[in-house]
Amino acid sequence: MSKLKVLVAVMAVIALLLPTTAFAMGEPPVTFVGTAYLDNEPAAFATVTAWIEGVEAGRAITRADGSFHINVEERPGNTVSFKVDGFPALPTHSWENWRAEMMGRYFTLDLRAVTILEAIEPVGLILSPSEGLATTVSGVGFTPLSAITVTFDGEPVPTVPAPIYADIEGRFIAMLVAPTITPGGYMIGASDAVGRSDQAAFTVPDLRGPEGPE
Repeated sequence: MSKLKVLVAVMAVIALLLPTTAFAMGEPPVTFVGTAYLDNEPAAFATVTAWIEGVEAGRAITRADGSFHINVEERPGNTVSFKVDGFPALPTHSWENWRAEMMGRYFTLDLRAVTILEAIEPVGLILSPSEGLATTVSGVGFTPLSAITVTFDGEPVPTVPAPIYADIEGRFIAMLVAPTITPGGYMIGASDAVGRSDQAAFTVPDLRGPEGPE
């Protein structure tokens, strides 16, 4: 066999192997750097973990100043959440958001968690405005970092943003559009995962003008 034929054969084998090798290697992990906080204090030598659909996707130990450097496996289409020493932390992000925001494959992310998930102030709900076809819902006194469910006359309704989580002070803010244009009084409510809840009255106005002649 000539040298040319040997070279062509070797190149053909390499061409066949390259796609398989690239597929086996997969995407390299995304690196996140930032500072982790527990109860508003830098979390020194704490364990930071990343989770996707209940499966751990990364782990790192913070430095004395709370800074961390964690590699997270990429799984497109999933929301990733974090924990600091086992306590749920905010924020969470979807992979789509990361792809849009990150520089290269590095992303800056500060994490905040609380060790005692209790409300800091009495629960309350404020609507602004309290009449119309849409309103902004502001909540206080809910369980920090808990998921919030907003209802309209007892039925869950879509909000912006979605999903909603109370911050580390037990507060949240969201917007919603009334799911009806039927005039009348309604109740908008909010509740967290441990049962803290409140509601406020909302009015859908009558937008019809005076009736004209028959």
